[in-house]
Amino acid sequence: MVFCTASYGHETPIATIDIIERNDNIFFVRNNFVSPTEDWEPKFLLPEQCVADRNFIKCEPPGLVGNLSIEQIGENFSGAVIRLQRKDQSLSVFTLSNDKKNVFISEDSFEARLHTIRVYTVLGIEHILIGLDHLAFVLGLSLLFTRLSTAVKTISAFTIAHSITLGISAVGHVTLPIAIVEALIALSISTVAAEKLLQSRGYLPWSNDKPMIIGFMFGLLHGFGFASVLTDLGLPKDSALTSLFSFNIGVEIGQIIFVCLVFACLFGMRRFLSLNLYASSQNAVAYLIGILGLFWAIERTVAIVT
Repeated sequence: MVFCTASYGHETPIATIDIIERNDNIFFVRNNFVSPTEDWEPKFLLPEQCVADRNFIKCEPPGLVGNLSIEQIGENFSGAVIRLQRKDQSLSVFTLSNDKKNVFISEDSFEARLHTIRVYTVLGIEHILIGLDHLAFVLGLSLLFTRLSTAVKTISAFTIAHSITLGISAVGHVTLPIAIVEALIALSISTVAAEKLLQSRGYLPWSNDKPMIIGFMFGLLHGFGFASVLTDLGLPKDSALTSLFSFNIGVEIGQIIFVCLVFACLFGMRRFLSLNLYASSQNAVAYLIGILGLFWAIERTVAIVT
């Protein structure tokens, strides 16, 4: 307790910057983030025909076309999502990171669409791999089942369910208060941990009889959590379905990567540890994620009340 550091769920240190074309080749820049330092402002490295003037970017023909980057990526934020909205309301999305500090803005609509697919797929992968609460839930779900076939069916039900709520929530048909959703997601982590511990004591928890129902019910809840991130990033009006599908595919890729790692670890533990030590190790992990889920649930509930 003395030496531990803070652990956060859903921390995504990525700046979101809107570049909106107001007049021909004149763009307004709007920062949509809480800066860790009060005086942080993006310093753009623009194509040679463009100059930055306070909150505006002014370009000569052919306009904002060419290489664009931000100097401070890697210092204040791990990356940035740039949403470029043209006068015709078309929206292109670009990402910058330590590994990719430069993007090329093209006038080619097909190339822009391919780039949007890549961007939202990568965002989906990144979101699931750095979203500790979602990973903790999937880990707890994986620990419940001794048969790989049962685990695959349950996680597939979870996937189908969160795809449904992700879609209907991201396009605005059904929305829930995100603070309540996040608190319930934290409780779902503790629930699957408790199910595992009950199972280890010889009881027959609900997950034994209805594993796919549990996966589906909690998947509906987690889908609203995924949708909140996608809503914050924004969906291009001219390619909303493409972006939504790409983000969901990215989430699934990230989830599959994590589940494969979990089962690889479980297989190794089962092979090299005694039966008692293997069971104790699983229980220890269940206690850990259960306590973490309760901590997040209390923290998020207090935040709602206050």
